[in-house]
Amino acid sequence: MKLHRTFTFVTFATLGIACDQAETEKPTTAPATEEALLDSLGNPVGDISRGIILRNPQAERSLVARIEVQPNELLEFYEPRPGALLVSVAGAPAAKPMLGADDMRNADPRALWQRMAKGRAMPAGLETAIARSGQFRPERADEAGLAPLGGGGDAQPPVDFERARASKMGPRPGLRPLPASAARALEVNAQSGWCDSGYFSEGWGAACPSNPFVGWSLCRDNWWNGIWAQHNDAATNWTNVCPATGPVTLVMTNTDWNINPWYYDVPQNTVRAWWYTRASSCKAWWSDCPTIRAEVTWAQGDRFHFRFEVEPE
Repeated sequence: MKLHRTFTFVTFATLGIACDQAETEKPTTAPATEEALLDSLGNPVGDISRGIILRNPQAERSLVARIEVQPNELLEFYEPRPGALLVSVAGAPAAKPMLGADDMRNADPRALWQRMAKGRAMPAGLETAIARSGQFRPERADEAGLAPLGGGGDAQPPVDFERARASKMGPRPGLRPLPASAARALEVNAQSGWCDSGYFSEGWGAACPSNPFVGWSLCRDNWWNGIWAQHNDAATNWTNVCPATGPVTLVMTNTDWNINPWYYDVPQNTVRAWWYTRASSCKAWWSDCPTIRAEVTWAQGDRFHFRFEVEPE
């Protein structure tokens, strides 16, 4: 039986507009339902991709375009607020991934679409989102000077391991049931061991920077029961989690564009990651870099690897 390695990561470019402009257009893709899901080119997505999509309904509300660039590898574009454009890759391709971390850091949305869509027209919603790109001016108090923070979880498994795992029993409450084919695909992949192998060999688990004058980081390997990290003046941020047992939930809060946290369900032996940078510099005297917080929850009795790296203001 062939096991697919699975990965998911997100890169963020906050591009900003005035708050009185039009609201984000509705997604151009089919809604997440129990039936076949189509990408923006009209093609049905694979079972692992479908499972990841259906496990994350909150993100669907901000979706503007999606391409499955090969079976079970997704390129996605989100606009959680007008002018804030997020580019995401998710999936579990059997072949070598067509998009990697180097492709996505500081990625140009238009160039990515043109490359992956192979000449097909860009959806109107994505055209509009890109057109809204502009100078972002957050209106909030300056939090400079507050120290970065982090904590939670354990370096060792719980003493009563079986009770901790039994208290969890699957994904967090409130998620819709998956179609049988999608659930089975994620179950097979959960046994692949990718978070203890491919996560490191593919560069996701690289060691955190050791120079405190370059930035701030919190990195943990083989950590248990959850973790959190927060920086109050983050010019850029790279975050990922890879549950070797799971699933877990990665919660992200970013004061540049969201009031309520975003919740990402991360299936076992997959990685969920994001890269954030504001297109308009937040290092100028008149600006302020956002507060970014990442938290791994729904992780009782689970072991995972975690990265949170920040270039500060």
